[in-house]
Amino acid sequence: ATTEIYTLSLHDALPISGTGEAGATVSVEIEGTTQTTTVAGDGTWSVAFDSSAISTGEHTKTITIVTTDASGNSTTSTDTLVVDTVAPVINFNTVEGDNVINAVEASNGVTLTGTGEAGASIVVTFQGQQQTTTVAGDGSWSVNYAASSIAAGTYSSDFSVVSTDAAGNSTTSTHTVTVDTETTASVNGPIAGDNVINGTEQSAGVTLTGTAEAGSTVVVTLGAASHTVTANASGNWSSVFHSFEIPTGIASLQAQAVSTDLAGNTTTTASTTVAVDTSTYASISSNSAGVDNTVNQSESQAGVTFTGTSEANATITVSVGGILRTTTADASGNWSALYESGSLTGEYGTTVTVTAQDAAGNQFTSTAIPLAIDTLVNEPVIELVNDNAAHTYYDISTAGGTDTYTANTLETNGTVGGSISGTPFAGGTMTNFAFGTPVSDGTHLVVTAADTAGNSSSTLLLHDQGGTEAGATNHVGLSQFNIDAIELGFSDNVDLTLNEADIKALSNNSDTVTIHGGTDDKVNILGAVDTNTNQTIDGDLYNVYTIGTDGTTLIIEDDIVVSVI
Repeated sequence: ATTEIYTLSLHDALPISGTGEAGATVSVEIEGTTQTTTVAGDGTWSVAFDSSAISTGEHTKTITIVTTDASGNSTTSTDTLVVDTVAPVINFNTVEGDNVINAVEASNGVTLTGTGEAGASIVVTFQGQQQTTTVAGDGSWSVNYAASSIAAGTYSSDFSVVSTDAAGNSTTSTHTVTVDTETTASVNGPIAGDNVINGTEQSAGVTLTGTAEAGSTVVVTLGAASHTVTANASGNWSSVFHSFEIPTGIASLQAQAVSTDLAGNTTTTASTTVAVDTSTYASISSNSAGVDNTVNQSESQAGVTFTGTSEANATITVSVGGILRTTTADASGNWSALYESGSLTGEYGTTVTVTAQDAAGNQFTSTAIPLAIDTLVNEPVIELVNDNAAHTYYDISTAGGTDTYTANTLETNGTVGGSISGTPFAGGTMTNFAFGTPVSDGTHLVVTAADTAGNSSSTLLLHDQGGTEAGATNHVGLSQFNIDAIELGFSDNVDLTLNEADIKALSNNSDTVTIHGGTDDKVNILGAVDTNTNQTIDGDLYNVYTIGTDGTTLIIEDDIVVSVI
């Protein structure tokens, strides 16, 4: 008889067949188990051993075959049975060093490797695509997957390996990898609130904040300075750039963040332009408030304008002793601030400063410049008149000697006589005016006091016995004076009539006129209201009257007879 050698795979039934003399009996024995059959008429025979009759593993067994023909002749032969019921081993190497495929690794393609039984076939299925290879003699295997085979994103993916050895035994195993080809990062803005770093912010340092994938390493750059930080579990990061890392003056910086996540993916944020503007300036023109840095009455009434220069479009705040005015510099950096009429009054020394705040928030305050406010001058008080029986004046005297005093006549033809300078006497407490040509009755006088600030105030001295307003308060020459007082006391029986317009026309200093006189004098006021209030001037009592609604006031000595019409 002839036999064949078989290799047994795991749990398979073992068929053994051969040829012999037709009708002969064939006994086949393996590991103590015997199977018997008869050679068929065509000379073939076969038997089958259940898998349980063969021990598993990798080994060889002897097959003993005894053939006995009808005449009783027997032949014994042996063959070798190779048994291989062990499935091939499959091992996987770590993919890309950490079983995570990042964007760079995916873009380069991925090689899957491992070990197995030499000579075994390998079928790898990954992302729906199969690759085949054979385990090399050293037990290693590898297959390559191109970048196009790996879908972008963040997810887990299995690759399955089926290994089949020469005996037909096969093993299937899977290995899980993480695909992570994406990451994110951002820089919060605006930086420093408006993408402009001013002087205060530069001094304090600037904090950049943003987001990234949790655990990512973030390299934050502002200008030439870079810091490395780590995003926290919530994906937030921050980095403080100190004053010494930020330039001063005017500069433009780029802010950016480069984030690398735990998978090794890197992303770069868009660059943000951050302006640095750490200073500003301002100045006051030297001729502000006049050339003498003194605000007098006429300047105060006209309104005082301060001018200067600064950074274009800066907000300007001018302070005069704490009285503030705000304006904005124009595109050329010029500015002006108006203190409206009457807002700077009195007699005191102070300073003026200008503070500029530019669009970046920088502030600058100029050095304080001394400024005098002097809007007060007292009208002359007529103390003495030297006249004769015809009431012709030879000289007059006024109280005070520190100001400059002059006297002018109001001529009956409507002109104003030339100025006569007064001469101080009595230790400078009084001023005397001596008239070379005596002033006859009916010619009124204007006595003016002027101080060094340019303020002037005049007293109209009525010189007309039984006189009225004719040629006096309505004299056309009065427009060149500031008549703040009218003296009736050196003429007898004056009967003066005034209305609101008359009073306003007398002085540019104010709309208040004080009238001195005696019991023989009378003042008629059109449209006046007695306020029932009093003032005391040099020990004498004066009554206060108002006309209209805008502050026109008469202060009239109590001895004068007042008629409100």
